[in-house]
Amino acid sequence: MKYNITKDKLYELFITKNMRRSEVAEYFGCSDANIKKHLQKFDIKKPFVLECQNKERKAKVECLHCAKEYETQKFRTESEKYDSKYCSYSCAQRSRYLGEEHKRRIRNEIAARRRARIRNQTPELTNEEKIKIQEFYLICPKGHEVDHIQPIAKGGLHHPDNLQILTVTENRKKWCK
Repeated sequence: MKYNITKDKLYELFITKNMRRSEVAEYFGCSDANIKKHLQKFDIKKPFVLECQNKERKAKVECLHCAKEYETQKFRTESEKYDSKYCSYSCAQRSRYLGEEHKRRIRNEIAARRRARIRNQTPELTNEEKIKIQEFYLICPKGHEVDHIQPIAKGGLHHPDNLQILTVTENRKKWCK
């Protein structure tokens, strides 16, 4: 397919109107690579001043965590892949943090998995079973513990069918019986 891309029109759009290469490609109805090829062919380059103006194109966005308004590159608001949601790394971190209780539950699950792996008491688990085990630890209320019905020390497996939730005192009484 031939496109009617003249040097004058390309210069007008790219330099005079300071359009981006993708915008020029959209104007002519061709690919970005085709415009790049024509720019090289006609030896058209953006002056440094225009490049700096392009870098100054900013958009104001509101942080999802602290609700503070901040400036970001315009492409970050137009693209879902590079979408900017937080004003800083610390805001992004704080929004993902679910609390000490959640952290404790995850650590307990990791520790139980490790103890079972050391004793070779971990069967091949499907993804659903792995998720089910993790959910057991996440739904465990305060003052309760996830217990292996048949203890790992006595040959029990670290499997969802071998898990139950007991109070701390019941679990300590049962211990390894």
